[in-house]
Amino acid sequence: MIEPGATTKTVPMRGILLMIGAVVSFTVLDGTSKYLSDSLPVIEVVWARYVFSLLIFPIFFPLASVRKAFQTKRPWVQIGRALLLVGGTASMFF
Repeated sequence: MIEPGATTKTVPMRGILLMIGAVVSFTVLDGTSKYLSDSLPVIEVVWARYVFSLLIFPIFFPLASVRKAFQTKRPWVQIGRALLLVGGTASMFF
């Protein structure tokens, strides 16, 4: 959805910049994890990945939206999803 007051040229440019940022982030994450996995246990590398993500998260999302995101009718499904994500990340780093 186009924001009020935004020109049509700024919306595609924002998307391009976000895509470049995502690719750079994934590249840095992959390279860093491979580098650190040589000298540290993979579990510590996975732990550090999620701790730093947790520290950066509030910068991009306000507290009100975080509270709303944690409200769920099926918490066990969310916990299972989180465990699968951690397992998948650990598998990728191994």
